[in-house]
Amino acid sequence: MMPTRLFLFVLNLATMVFLVRVLCIGHNFDRKPLGGCRKKVVFFVVRWFCQFMLWFGGIRLSTRDIDFDYSAYLGPNYKKDLRRSPITSTIVSNHVTWMDSIIMARVFSPSFTPKIELKSAPLLGTLGMCLNNIWMPRGRSDEAKKAALDAIMERQEIVEQDETFAPILVFAEGGVTNNTGIITFKKGPFYAEKTIKPIFMKFDLKAFSPAFNMPLLPLIFMQLSRGCITCKINIMPDFQPNEFLFETHKNSGEHEDGRENERWETFAWAVR
Repeated sequence: MMPTRLFLFVLNLATMVFLVRVLCIGHNFDRKPLGGCRKKVVFFVVRWFCQFMLWFGGIRLSTRDIDFDYSAYLGPNYKKDLRRSPITSTIVSNHVTWMDSIIMARVFSPSFTPKIELKSAPLLGTLGMCLNNIWMPRGRSDEAKKAALDAIMERQEIVEQDETFAPILVFAEGGVTNNTGIITFKKGPFYAEKTIKPIFMKFDLKAFSPAFNMPLLPLIFMQLSRGCITCKINIMPDFQPNEFLFETHKNSGEHEDGRENERWETFAWAVR
C-alpha cells in the first residue's frame, strides 16, 4: 500500500499546484494579492486537495471550538474592552508533524511563514505565492532577526485592515515537538501586540508517532505504511492583550535571573 499511497500523495500535490497555476495566469503577485472570485476558487482547490493528501497520508481530522475564559490573564472585564477589527491577523499553533502545514491549509486556508529559500522551489514556491506567504529570511544575525520580525509585523497590520489577505499561521515554537508538550514561543507573532487566535493540535498516536523523531524520508515511508492517525484541532477564542495582562503578569515566565518580562514575553507566556 505504501508505494500506491505515496504516488497518490505526490500526484495530488502536483495536480493541485498545476490547477492553482492555471487559475492564477495573468495575476501579478508583486503588485497585489489574489482577490475576488479567483481567490475563493484557488482556496477551495487548495483545501480539497489538501484533504485528499491527508487521506492518503493516513490522517483524519476533527475540530473543536473551546469557549475558554481568559479572565485570569486579561482581567474580569476583558470582553467589554475588546478592540474590533475585520479579521484576526494571526493564528498561533504548536508544531508536531511534517504534515502540519497541509492540516492548517485544509482547515484555515492561512498564509504561512516559510523560509525564503522555498520561494524558488518548483511546487511549494508557486503555491506559496498564491497563498500570500511571507518569505522569511532565516539566520542568527541581528539583521536577519529584525527583517523577519518586521515582515510579520507589517503583514499583521495589513491583514487587520484588508480582508484580501488571509490571516498568517505561525508555528510559534520555532520548531517541532513530540506531541507531549509545548515549548517556549518565539517573539515574531507577539511583538506587535495584535489579536491572536491560539489553536493546538493533539494527535492520537497509538502505535506510531508522525512527529519529527527520525529523518524525514523514513518518517514519510513509515507513516504511509500505517493506518489512520487522528488529529484533533482545538480552536481557542481570540486572545487580545491588554494592560491588565502586562502589569499583572510581568513577572510570570521562566527567567531564572528574576528580571521582568518584556511585553512580548508576557504575551507569549499567556498564549502558551
